[in-house]
Amino acid sequence: DLRSEATLRTMTEDVVTSSEIEGEILARDQVRSSIARRLGMDIGGLVPADRDVEGVVEMTLDAARNYRAPLTDERLFG
Repeated sequence: DLRSEATLRTMTEDVVTSSEIEGEILARDQVRSSIARRLGMDIGGLVPADRDVEGVVEMTLDAARNYRAPLTDERLFG
């Protein structure tokens, strides 16, 4: 449980901070909920995430999970 919470917290901070560097301010609670849903975590208080948040979270998780895979056109534009 502690490892899962640490992963969720770290990934949430990574997504929010990386987006801020790019000039995008994302709602932390939406980011956290989106990550938790995608990781299959059962946490209370999940909130709906808008399309922008879902896209950034999907891209971040893909980069973390598939960092050794080639960056194909399909993956890049997916």
